[in-house]
Amino acid sequence: LTSLVNSGNETHLADIYHKTTNIIAFSSSPIAALFIFYSHDLLLIWTHSEIVALNSSPALSLLAFAAILNSVMQASLALQFASGLQKPPLYFNIASCFLLTPLTYFLVLKFGIKGGAISWIVFNLMYYSIIPLFTHRHVLKHHLGQWIFRDTLPFILLALALFGLSYLFSCS
Repeated sequence: LTSLVNSGNETHLADIYHKTTNIIAFSSSPIAALFIFYSHDLLLIWTHSEIVALNSSPALSLLAFAAILNSVMQASLALQFASGLQKPPLYFNIASCFLLTPLTYFLVLKFGIKGGAISWIVFNLMYYSIIPLFTHRHVLKHHLGQWIFRDTLPFILLALALFGLSYLFSCS
């Protein structure tokens, strides 16, 4: 990405960026959706313990949802670094430490392990909402809509819908 940014060929840069984001979203969304809806079964297979599966599966489901958001962000973050924009993610992470540390503490006190997972969702929702704004304000300026509505959201929603329906039908 760095050489593409430096080449000045925005068309080729945009093509690689969008394809990379598509590949990430296409491959990570179904895996995470599998963990969201079938966390109990997967934990039961892995640990052979109904108690572990019962107590840990809600947190695993929440963490899997956060993982979708985190994974689709990686191309946007890499493009920021490739174009020399290190300060926005640095400031975001510093602010997150001050905001999410107490949030995580209180959520864990209130909800246990699920509280920690909820704070990770909050972090990644903010990450998904804020970091691309900087990416597309400074690099690939008119590509934010495509990044959201073609590169990330359709894959996320499709995976959630397909695995959600599969889960609903398997429970009935």
